[in-house]
Amino acid sequence: MLDSNNDLARLDDPRPSPPPGWSDEDAGKAARYFAETEVVIWTPGRSRGRPLTFQPLPDFAPVLDDRDELDSALGLAVEALAPRANVDGASAKARKGKAILRQALGYFARSGGGDFAAFLGLLAALPLEVSQIDRADQIAAELGQLLTAATINDPLFAGRGVPANPEQLLSPSMGKRARVLYVMDEAQALVPATPKTEALASTLTLASQARKYGLGLVFATQTPRGLHNHIAGNATTQFIGRINSPTQIEVVKGLARARGGHADRVGRLETGQFYAASDGIPEVLIRARQCLSHHPADPLTEQEIIERASG
Repeated sequence: MLDSNNDLARLDDPRPSPPPGWSDEDAGKAARYFAETEVVIWTPGRSRGRPLTFQPLPDFAPVLDDRDELDSALGLAVEALAPRANVDGASAKARKGKAILRQALGYFARSGGGDFAAFLGLLAALPLEVSQIDRADQIAAELGQLLTAATINDPLFAGRGVPANPEQLLSPSMGKRARVLYVMDEAQALVPATPKTEALASTLTLASQARKYGLGLVFATQTPRGLHNHIAGNATTQFIGRINSPTQIEVVKGLARARGGHADRVGRLETGQFYAASDGIPEVLIRARQCLSHHPADPLTEQEIIERASG
């Protein structure tokens, strides 16, 4: 889960007392949840707690023999690096720099790859055969300098800490089993309608291909107007809870109509009520059970998050 508001770090906290309407069935589900669930908190951008960094280059080795998969991996790597190298614009200079960046990445991948430091070394001394673009070696060296500056200015970018490796992040501890569901809270910050973000290209690719690999995705937002339209377009199932903003209400009603629903009462829904719709399932008004874990109104402080992650 991506928890930008520190709301979800309490998923391991039992309720101090049963809430109103809490049944014996709820109590049993809560007991099973806490017995079988493992909550691990990572602290990206912090040296304390459980540091996490994002390495900008994937492992190209597994896709070298598949042209389509390699092109996809190179495309995502270029989109991740281009803003940092200042070549994501529409000017002639930016287009030329982006082309050299892609050619350098392709050469790097086919030459055995390596870590980001190795790629920076390649940019610093780009072989002449990599690109036919005039002064490609000089432009590549400048790209390398800009990317090096990015590692200094942003501690998350190729910095210290455990790399965000899905195998490590998603592998359960001994005696546990993993059922992978990727949840993005405040999703409009990662995949907004505008402007373009560094996470946009990779997240849209994930949204379009996750089903093929059996990965479940949840995009949660209170401002659906700000969410990229490809997210709603690729969503198999949608839940619509209470919204107060007239502008946002019109947006969710439009989403509901696209699936044959109406969401007429979206501004008057009660706690726990949602409009639900899915492929082959028309809109229905449901009442969700209360959360099994304890989530008071005030989120955890940064220090409390770090202490939990350290534990």
